[in-house]
Amino acid sequence: MQESMREWLSQLQLSENSSLCQMQLYRMLRDLRDNCKTLLSNLKVTRGWRTCGQSAADVFLHGRTLLRAMQVPFDRLLSGAPLESTLPLLEALWFMRDWLPKLASIGKHALLWAGFWQAEPSGRAGKSNLAHFAELTDHQTVHPTTELGQIIADGGELSGCYGNRLTSEFAANLWSIASMFFVRGMQFSGQGSVVALVNKKMEGARPLKDSVLAQYEIPTVGNAAWTTQWGAEVILIDLQGTCSDTSPYLRQRLATGLGGLWELYQQKHFTAEEFAQLSRPSWTCIDCGADSGCELDEQLAGVVRSRLEAKRLRDETVQRLWEAADQRNLVEVKRLLSAHPAPDVDFRVSLDFEMNHHARLNTIRTVGYTTLLHHAADQGQADLARLLLGAGADPNLKDEEGKTSLGLAAYSGHQEVAGLLLAGGADPNVKDMFGKTPLQLAGEQGHTELQRLLLSQGADPKLRAVAKSPAFWPKAMKVLRLLRQHGAISFKPF
Repeated sequence: MQESMREWLSQLQLSENSSLCQMQLYRMLRDLRDNCKTLLSNLKVTRGWRTCGQSAADVFLHGRTLLRAMQVPFDRLLSGAPLESTLPLLEALWFMRDWLPKLASIGKHALLWAGFWQAEPSGRAGKSNLAHFAELTDHQTVHPTTELGQIIADGGELSGCYGNRLTSEFAANLWSIASMFFVRGMQFSGQGSVVALVNKKMEGARPLKDSVLAQYEIPTVGNAAWTTQWGAEVILIDLQGTCSDTSPYLRQRLATGLGGLWELYQQKHFTAEEFAQLSRPSWTCIDCGADSGCELDEQLAGVVRSRLEAKRLRDETVQRLWEAADQRNLVEVKRLLSAHPAPDVDFRVSLDFEMNHHARLNTIRTVGYTTLLHHAADQGQADLARLLLGAGADPNLKDEEGKTSLGLAAYSGHQEVAGLLLAGGADPNVKDMFGKTPLQLAGEQGHTELQRLLLSQGADPKLRAVAKSPAFWPKAMKVLRLLRQHGAISFKPF
């Protein structure tokens, strides 16, 4: 089908006999190309491997393929296929990132929606009512408010292209890419909550399952949450008053944005529950049915604003907590943990969020950590670990490499922290994504005393030794002797 689609686009010309789909696609291709040229010219960006015309066509030809590529770690993408097939994909992505995000960004926080139209009879779900509610909550709708959203609206949302299988693929590719950049724009602007308004039934004409929100935007929120630990809170407002149906369905849709990522983690010693814990977006659904007296008015906006403010304060407290922990200010850590609104002690840090706050990177070294307890374990901060465990921190949560706090303490040789974690319920036999337990991680670094501690607390000694080269040999011999004393199986140094 890809060749047929490419040929169809290459022959696209306007005439008096052009179909609605041809006219809509022609306009969108032209507008995307022209905006790309203007943006790259203003930024003085030159890319020799692609043109703006080609990049605009990539949106319609490869949208879903490009989105799937973003759901896979870079090294997996390269190793999964020959370079000849992956290089054009990477080139298309790199070029698109130079210009398309600028069209998808807005000055205010973004609001998602489904089922609103201008001539809606009751007025409750009219576009003007939607825009007014967005204003009341200090938001804007991503489409058509953004430049990309306006281009899509001017092109009739490709409504004329759903008539056959080939042209409907153009629309699916467009919405895949547009939704991805809409949602990532929300994330990178520091938006901590996602407000989504729904006025669609689960069944019947134009059901919720066929909406852009359900098919593309919510899955992209899930992808951002799990792949970059974006801890967004989703606030769903259901104007049909059917949260009991729409909320479970849309929460399930979050996971569909993961693509092959779950399969990759499943192969790396992650259970489904552990994988879900890597980032678990909080979720609230507000029933706002016509018979309930609920309207998109100041009263409801006040409820939403209060939730947004609570989330903002929580995120702010989390930032301060990391700063205090990094400075080893335990008095401030204790105060913040008991503050209102207090953050969950097992909150997770978003790597992308840190990367977009360069000023803080000199003081907060969070790359590779998932929770504050992981940080304490890796840095050997026993007092901090004791404080966090006392506040209810889970010692068996895994970071993005599958390591528990005990695994990090074992690898770094922090015996006191390891003892605290074991006393707090840490499992000494959890494998990371490389198949290594804390006992093996300690052995790699020659921490024999720490290994004795682990063995005394139930660590399984029947493991292959970890030495892989002559440089490991002195440490490996100590490890080997200790493991053999406890009944370990054969040792293979190479």
